[in-house]
Parts: sequence; structure tokens; C-alpha cells
Amino acid sequence: MKNTRHLLSALTLLTAVLISTQSIANGASASLPPNTNPALLYWREFAVMPETDSATMSKLLANPSVTNEHVDFSQRYDELFRRLSKVQRFTADCNWGDDLDEGPFLLLPYLAQAKNVATIARIRARVHRTQDKEEQIVKDLRSLYTLSGHVASSPILINVLVHFAMEKIGAASIAENLAYFSKEALGKIKTGIAQAPQGKKIADTVETEKHFMAGWLREQLRAIEAEGPDGPAKAYEQAEHLVRNMFDTNESDAVWESFQEAGGNSVAALIGLLDRAASDYEALEALCRQSSSDYLKQIEQFDLESKESANPVRRWIFPTMTRSKTREIGTDIVNAMLEAAIVAQLNGTTPLSLTKSLNGGQTFRRSAFEREGKTIGFLLESQPTSPSAQRHLFLLTPINGLIMSGPQAGEAMK
Repeated sequence: MKNTRHLLSALTLLTAVLISTQSIANGASASLPPNTNPALLYWREFAVMPETDSATMSKLLANPSVTNEHVDFSQRYDELFRRLSKVQRFTADCNWGDDLDEGPFLLLPYLAQAKNVATIARIRARVHRTQDKEEQIVKDLRSLYTLSGHVASSPILINVLVHFAMEKIGAASIAENLAYFSKEALGKIKTGIAQAPQGKKIADTVETEKHFMAGWLREQLRAIEAEGPDGPAKAYEQAEHLVRNMFDTNESDAVWESFQEAGGNSVAALIGLLDRAASDYEALEALCRQSSSDYLKQIEQFDLESKESANPVRRWIFPTMTRSKTREIGTDIVNAMLEAAIVAQLNGTTPLSLTKSLNGGQTFRRSAFEREGKTIGFLLESQPTSPSAQRHLFLLTPINGLIMSGPQAGEAMK
């Protein structure tokens, strides 16, 4: 695994060097022009950024006190964030060069690195707060949100999910420092979030996932059927191996059995099952494009129909998509509440227009937040139809170590 990571880093760096060399050969200026593809800068930076690991970052986040270890960790990434800030002046779309023809085996090494950047930015914000470097926190957060939007420029499900995760990391960082920011800094953060690339939504990934999974598998099966010189039995064996490899090991037996039970007893029959899934994908996309409130009213019945579907494509693939849509709704709620909290901090009130900013008329209840008999801030509380999407957000006077969102909001972080 370690050798593979080093190989990917080497290949990424080589690609960046070749691109840069070609640009110089073509007479490009030394300064990156505004129409530069942001992915070119990201690939280069990811290839040379100092390595870290989730255990180290988790340990630093778990300690609310800023130690020398926090400071040393933060300083390792000064140059990375200096260069990442350049992307904010780019005007071109971000094209990562994803080869969708690879189907479910497409490599996306930049996703883990992008998410690491978000976590590093959160750690750096804590350090810079103790050093009174407010402007640096603002720059890092704007780079975080810009990168997050660019990650979701590809209409791939995992890209959009990483985008959600990065936005929640950014929101958590802003929330835990909210009471410390000046109004000028908060205004810049609010503007930076608004100007960041919006990224794709779950509904935008349905067509891609259809190509990734059912479409890709269909083409592979057709190739097996056409090239099967050893007879239908051998071709069917190859088809079984292909289907099993698309899913996790602990699911592969059940998935293959469901394909057989659905009548997939030949390569041609398997292709037929995939063809018949096309209308189901259309229904899934239509559902994901509905407002939050309408989606939440229908999702339970839709998921039940997927679970009981005779078509294994819908039964095994669609639940992942609908869970992702529910996560999107939760992320939208966090973002809307964060905006409301920033505006409240700037203006002292939460405008009604903001409390109804989500599709479906999502509203927030505002009340005083008390601890040990003292009012130390206010609470914004959302109550969507689905309990799983419930979110809370606190705006606090300077008190560290409180959870921003989720059912346990307001409890001390462990």
C-alpha cells in the first residue's frame, strides 16, 4: 500500500512536470494566467505536500489546547496554503482528467489529499487564532471552500460526498472560532463561501453512476459475449467474476445470487437485467431533484421498493445513492445554519429570509443557550421531517470545545 502511494505521488509529480515543461516550451508566461485549469496546480501541490496521516490529525483535533506539536504541524503547510490561495483568481473550470471509461475501478487519488487539506486547515485555524493571525485563517478557509467546490466539479458520487465532508469540516472550523472573528474577517469568510465553486449535487451524479456501474458492466458483458471463443459456460464464468469484483467481498455472494434469482442465467440475460434498469435510474434522478421536504416524504417508500425490487441493480446500488441524498440535505442544513449564525454575529439578528433559505421552507428556531445558569450565546435549531437530518448550531461567546452540529450539539468534545 505504501509503495503504491509513493508510485502514485511519483506519477502525479511527473505529470505535473511534463505539463509545466510543455507550457514553457509553448511560450507560456512564468505566472499562471487566470484561465489555468485549477487541477494543474492541485496535482502539483498534492504531489509534494508533506505527508500526514489520519491518526496524527485526529490526535491534534482531539486536544483543544494548542501545543508545540500543533504549531510545528501547522508550519509544515505554510507554503502549501500560500500556493493554494492562487487558485482563487482562476476563472477556468476545474477538470481533474477523470477517465470515466474505467468504471468502478477509476483511481481518484486526489480525493484523500483534498480532504486532508480541509482537516489541516482546521488545525491551522486553531494555531493561528492563538497567534492573532486572523487574516491567515480567512485565507486558509477560502482555499478550503474553493478546493471543496472543485472536488465536486466531477459528477462522481464519491467526489460529491468528499465535498460534503470538506464543507462540514470547514463549517466546524468556522463555528469553533466564530466568537473570535472580527466583523471584517467574518464578512470575508461569508463572501469567500459564496464565491467558491458550488460543485455538483447528488442528482447530477445519477447519470454518471449509471455509466459507472450498470453502463460499464453492460459494455464489459457485451465484450465477453462477443469474444467468448470457449463457449457460453466460460463466458458466464467470466461474467460472474466481473460482477463479484464490482462489490465488496462481504457482499459479492449475495449480489451474485440476486442476479441469478432475477433470471440472469446467461450473459445475454444479465445484459437484459442491466437494460431494464434504465427506467429505474430515471426515477432515481427525478427523486433526487425534488425539494428537500418532498424528497423526505417519498424516500421511505422509494427505499422499500428498491429493497424489494426484482432487479438487483436497483436493490444493490440505489440505497447508496439515496443515503447520499439524505447526507446532502443534512449538509445543506449545516451550511444554511452557518450562514444564519454568521449573519447573526455580524448584525445581531437572524433574518427571516435566512431561516427559510432551504428548499421546502426549512426553518430554524432561535433561543438562548445557557450553561450553568448563564446565557453564553444563542441556539439555532432545525427540525426537518427526517430525524436523521436534524442539525443544531451554536453561536457562542469565547468557549472552546463544543460540538457544532448533530444530536449531541452543545456537549463537550471528547
